[in-house]
Amino acid sequence: MATPIRIKRSAVPGKAPSASDLQVGELALNTYDAELYTLRSRPGIGTNVVKIGGAAVKNVIYVNKDGDDTNSGDTLGRAKATIKSAVGIASEGDVIKISAGVYVENNPLKVAKQVSLIGDSLREVTVVPQNASQDLFHVNPGVYISDMSFTGTMNEGKAITAFEPDNIEYFAQSAYVRNCTNFVTNSIGMKIDGNKSLGPFKSMVTDSFTQYNSNGIGVSITNDGYAQIVSMFTINSDVGIFCGSGGQCDVTNSNSSFGNFGLISDGVGARKYTGILTAATTVDSDTFELDLTVPVQSIKTAEYTGETGMMTVTTHVPHGFEVGQGIDFRNMGWTCYYGDYSHTFVSADPAAIFSGGDYTHQFVSATSGAININSGAAIGNQLDITDATYTASSGLLELTSSAAHGMSTNDNVAVDILSLSFTCSRDNYQSVHTYPRSTDPIAGINTAVVVTGATTFNINVGSSPIHNDQPSGATYNPNTGDMVLTIGAHDFTGQTTLTAGSGSTYNGATGVLTINTTNPSHALVTGDYVRFDHESLTFTCSKDDHATNHAYPRVTDPTYNQWLPVTRVDANTFTCNVGISTAGDFTHTFVSAVSQGIKVAESTVGIKTEGIVFTCSKDDHATNHPYPRVTDPAYYRQMGVGATTADSITINVGVSTLDVFPSGVNGYVFEVNEVVGINTFVVHVGPNRFPHQYVSGGAAQIDVIRPFDGQVVYFDALYNTVGKIKVGSAGTGYIRAPEITIDPPSEPWGIKATAVASIKNGKVDEIDIVSSGRGYTSVPNIVLSSPQSGINTATATLELKPTYYAITKSTEVSGGISTITVSDNVPFAVGVGTTVPFYKQSRILASSHSFEYIGTGVDPVTSLPSKGAVPIQDNEVEDKNGGLTIFTSTDQTGNFRIGDGVIINQQTGTISGTFYSKSLFSTMTPFILALGGD
Repeated sequence: MATPIRIKRSAVPGKAPSASDLQVGELALNTYDAELYTLRSRPGIGTNVVKIGGAAVKNVIYVNKDGDDTNSGDTLGRAKATIKSAVGIASEGDVIKISAGVYVENNPLKVAKQVSLIGDSLREVTVVPQNASQDLFHVNPGVYISDMSFTGTMNEGKAITAFEPDNIEYFAQSAYVRNCTNFVTNSIGMKIDGNKSLGPFKSMVTDSFTQYNSNGIGVSITNDGYAQIVSMFTINSDVGIFCGSGGQCDVTNSNSSFGNFGLISDGVGARKYTGILTAATTVDSDTFELDLTVPVQSIKTAEYTGETGMMTVTTHVPHGFEVGQGIDFRNMGWTCYYGDYSHTFVSADPAAIFSGGDYTHQFVSATSGAININSGAAIGNQLDITDATYTASSGLLELTSSAAHGMSTNDNVAVDILSLSFTCSRDNYQSVHTYPRSTDPIAGINTAVVVTGATTFNINVGSSPIHNDQPSGATYNPNTGDMVLTIGAHDFTGQTTLTAGSGSTYNGATGVLTINTTNPSHALVTGDYVRFDHESLTFTCSKDDHATNHAYPRVTDPTYNQWLPVTRVDANTFTCNVGISTAGDFTHTFVSAVSQGIKVAESTVGIKTEGIVFTCSKDDHATNHPYPRVTDPAYYRQMGVGATTADSITINVGVSTLDVFPSGVNGYVFEVNEVVGINTFVVHVGPNRFPHQYVSGGAAQIDVIRPFDGQVVYFDALYNTVGKIKVGSAGTGYIRAPEITIDPPSEPWGIKATAVASIKNGKVDEIDIVSSGRGYTSVPNIVLSSPQSGINTATATLELKPTYYAITKSTEVSGGISTITVSDNVPFAVGVGTTVPFYKQSRILASSHSFEYIGTGVDPVTSLPSKGAVPIQDNEVEDKNGGLTIFTSTDQTGNFRIGDGVIINQQTGTISGTFYSKSLFSTMTPFILALGGD
């Protein structure tokens, strides 16, 4: 009789039974979650609890061999059949759960950022690439792949995981591969090409990712890419781990077995920046003070292609940039149709529009003799004013004179036009305003005084009550920034215009712009407001020796589209402050101006914070949005009235389609992808679905950071040592090892390289370098002496190794100056003005690494020692062209190595190595002798 099915229950949200709670064939039901569980039993593997069907989970997508790609994937019962179908619908934060089975996938599989792919088990989930000419997975930031194996074959250079090449993303989080095995012949397990990612984290990380990829590469890290690798085992790979073009990685508790090469570090990355030596140094110095100052280049124009993410930039003068350099961009102005939404007026606050106003005034100064006494005992005298208090609600102005005024109440005085200067709380006391203006009630008349003291008296100059208007309608044009407000009958006056003329100047140190107008008389008074049209003023600048024209204001300038208070100088001249020059205190020379490019406010208004409400097509007019917000250009601003009608006024509140790049979301530094010409270069800044049009502004300069360990330099010229000597023709007839002659270097401080040969059966078997020499600028000749018998002389070839100096420490860059310390003493004197270029070194840092039978080949059978394969220790670690591998390792015979410096042979009990032979003998010999050593 069959065992009955028994149902256990729980109403606790999220609770699932453990394996000990269930018997085989028994079910458990969570009545709150509507989830059903049973116990899965697999002989030889074990038992575990699995969920059957159940309610859909928002962020989990299921894949199994019984699924269907037309399914939603939200439950096991509605699972997808392929991983590609699942990643096609996955979005940020989703988890794809892959059941046991073999999945032949139409690769590449493009995995969106922050999506996880989790298999049931490494041994039970197998993914096979269908297309050998394509990568398997294209990963984005935060992708997680675990618990699966990969089988099949790929073309050389194709990878199991690689960055998405067609949609390059900004990486703020690494992709992560864990507990996987790669059996795909010729493949690269992880291909980390820094050119295919943006930002500082061009990286992937891995834990327990075994590479049994015959003739492939375990991990390839290039172009400033980076990896953290834990417990990676490479077997029969062509190369276990490769770092090139500035790629770097940390490797811990890993292994390279069989295959051709273990760890390869090759070359350096692109030149990042160049320092200039500020003080001469002597022979064998290791510390240098450098000037790292770089010029700021003004941007003339730019083009952006959203589909590719490429931005082509043209500067006013030659930029001097190189491919691979990081360029720091600032304040480029663009239009972006992301902000081109229609707005529909909803309502307005009764006090939405305000003008005039009962604002607090603070006295600044008065002209000499500002007050004229026109009656009474002191008639004919003039008074100097030292203080003044104005009460806007009553119009009462209390004045303090520098000496006794001698007046009585009801004596008459007149106030000089524009003689009293105040600041005002309306603009947070940012600008100075002079009174009375010619249009003020007190201007040009006598008025009676009320005496309050020997030096104080009051006059009434007219109140300044706040005036409010409630718009009954409003329209907004996001492309121009114009807002038309319907307010009914009003007495506002529209703006007038002026044109700047010759003699206009700009002081970059103070920010003061002096305008000479072409008008016979501008009629402006101190405290009036003007606004300059976009790029309406053209200057040349001493920064490029006045070679090119520059138009201002640009959209990224601090006073763009702002109404600025002026200071009257005379009938044709006024000044205003447009901000100091961030590029430096360079001389500017006026060239030309756009006719009527200066707008003069005859009336000014403000908008109450969040005083006007609109709906917007961005959300299909679903919600109300009050303006201006504190982040909007019109917030807390005094704006001139533009056009007017009998019942409406127009004000410019800011263009919503204007955008400033970079915003900082994806950083400010982007690498040069291509140099088109001396003034034009291309960078990848990331794709965007909205079209952008460059408007104006912006600056670019080489990104200079504090020098760090991982960078290398050289001084003025790159010199070389002898890196390898390879036997060409082995020759014949040698009874004794031949003498080897290597040409000396041309530099006077250079050292000639030396080497010794060993022979076997009358032939030269190998050549060992005794001294690598130094100071070589070209490959020297190498000659082996003739054999003792016959004329068949052996030959050899040399490979040079460039001499870079690694940064070991540095000071913060201050005023453009940093002091660096390098790893080795520089064997020649270095003079002031010497150029010192900085590069990122290709570097592998490997601790506790195991090498087994490296050099025996990529075939799993013929590489076995039992088949006659012989390991090549030189292939365990190879540093080329300035690359560096820092490692501790153990090989198949138990030899322990600390780099090439110290080698401990456990079988013989001997210690050798370059560092040991250089220094340990001198310090250890007495100790060795005390122990009875030879």
